[in-house]
Amino acid sequence: MRYIVIGAVAGGMTAAMKIRRNDDKAEIVVYDKDTDISYSGCSLAYYISGVIKDRKSIVPRNVEYFKKFNVDVKTNHEVLRVNTKTKSVFVKDLSSGILFEDKFDKLIIATGASPVLPAVEGVNLNGVFVLRNVKDADRIKEYIEKTRPRKALIVGGGYIGLEMAEAFSILSMEVLIVEKQENILPNLDSDMARLVEEYLLQKGVRIKKGTSVVQLEGNDRVKAAYLSDNSKVPADFGFNFCWCAAQYRVFKGLWH
Repeated sequence: MRYIVIGAVAGGMTAAMKIRRNDDKAEIVVYDKDTDISYSGCSLAYYISGVIKDRKSIVPRNVEYFKKFNVDVKTNHEVLRVNTKTKSVFVKDLSSGILFEDKFDKLIIATGASPVLPAVEGVNLNGVFVLRNVKDADRIKEYIEKTRPRKALIVGGGYIGLEMAEAFSILSMEVLIVEKQENILPNLDSDMARLVEEYLLQKGVRIKKGTSVVQLEGNDRVKAAYLSDNSKVPADFGFNFCWCAAQYRVFKGLWH
């Protein structure tokens, strides 16, 4: 039996290893567009903040590790099309540009989610980032280290927004959370959310609820964010976060 898995990390590699445990003779091929195929997504905020200093500690396994289990992992390979009638996938080697077809008996799609940018003008300006994987975290970390911003605006008070608020506080930034809903952590009951809000305020994190970003301004690089309450916030760093299938979204601008 030949299995093809599209997408690695938690879903794809877990599926591949489960197949191997159940069938020691199966052919297993994993295709992934990225190079980091097994990493701790929950550690990305702590890596950005510097609490976790060694990148290798959040990327514990590579292609060579899975070869021990006879799992063929092909990184920098994008599956462009699936033909269910012929049971084949069409793949592009992103390093060489070569296109080829591969056959399967069983197919597993474990691609996860894609970062979702908010539908506001200026969201594609330089200085606006997404954070979905380790490479994104590398870029954000590098930008912070180069520019040394001191004030952070986080738009979106969900779980990941609060993790990033903690990360920026660790980096000695002043943090403001802007949340569109009436409470931060909208998935929690309001009385529980208020307890979290009180704790954040005690830690020096400011919170503005019932407000959203409506526009980003700048020529080449983002310079300011306009909010729905008609206020304007100068910004030199933007951040939008979509975490796997849960799609918790955050936009962060660093302002002076």
